[in-house]
Amino acid sequence: MSFWNDVRKEVRERTTTADISTKIFKVITDFNISPLAVVEPTFYIGRCYILCFDYMDYVERLIECDETPESVFQFILYIRETAGTLGRCVRHAVGPVEEVLSTMDDLFEDHIHEEFEDSDLEEEEIDSEEIGEDEDRFLADAEKMAQEISLKLHKVGISEKVSTELAKRLAAFYRYCVLYVADLRELSSPDVVDMFPFMEIFMDIQYLMDTEMRHFLLEDVFVEGNSSYSTGIMPWISHSVAELVSLIGKNKE
Repeated sequence: MSFWNDVRKEVRERTTTADISTKIFKVITDFNISPLAVVEPTFYIGRCYILCFDYMDYVERLIECDETPESVFQFILYIRETAGTLGRCVRHAVGPVEEVLSTMDDLFEDHIHEEFEDSDLEEEEIDSEEIGEDEDRFLADAEKMAQEISLKLHKVGISEKVSTELAKRLAAFYRYCVLYVADLRELSSPDVVDMFPFMEIFMDIQYLMDTEMRHFLLEDVFVEGNSSYSTGIMPWISHSVAELVSLIGKNKE
């Protein structure tokens, strides 16, 4: 069974922020980083992990809910509130995570020089091999999920445009949540005992939070397809909520 399906099965299982934060704290401090610099970023990393599972749980419940405007309205609002909380957590996390990376720079450089004493080219070759490695990971799964969500939204009466655009974004962000979970699982693996793989995974986590997740969680005002900026989740949730409110009102008449 794929990691994607494994995670989808685990979505309803519950853990705590402390479980994740303390585990990652130990991994980082084992590299002789001062605990004072590690507490805040590991708290937010753990909190984002839990919120990712909350988000995925609500998306799963949206997929499974009754095909009525009322049920879809309920879970879309849950998703909106969870995405908003997750967005604030990501924004708070970015600075502390960058500080940990900055703190580790000297240690990392020393380690690199020890590993590659006589060649800068080897470092470049290893870096180039890693670029884009996860670019298509779980992409097909997310596209399939987007179709499933879009069908559910359209069946309850949401317009095709809004159903398609919202479903595409919900599934894309679900994919980034799965990638985030995968990175944290790898970061806390007993196999990660060397500085190089640790920094590689930690930088992936920073990129996911600071670039991919923040992009999808921005509350921008651009809603036209020809905008020079691609919109995140929130504007399309607003469109869907407006249509659902209208549908619910008509059903009560």
